[in-house]
Amino acid sequence: MEITPQQKTEIEQIINEIDCPKDFVCYTSEFIKVGEARVIVNGELLECLEEDGQLCRFGLPFGYGVFCECPLRNYLARELHL
Repeated sequence: MEITPQQKTEIEQIINEIDCPKDFVCYTSEFIKVGEARVIVNGELLECLEEDGQLCRFGLPFGYGVFCECPLRNYLARELHL
């Protein structure tokens, strides 16, 4: 997937601001290994569909699901529709 220079800059800014327990595999794999997620609530929330989502430091358990609070994963969902 190709990204614009502006998107690359925005992604790099996000990466510099967070500590990723998965070593930014979504980015370093060129967006091939992006955790499965679904945008819900009119694009306002990202539901993590990964089996280990509750174990991730960015996972927020809620009811029977897990919301993803990872700034990078949320950016990828909103801006790149991944």
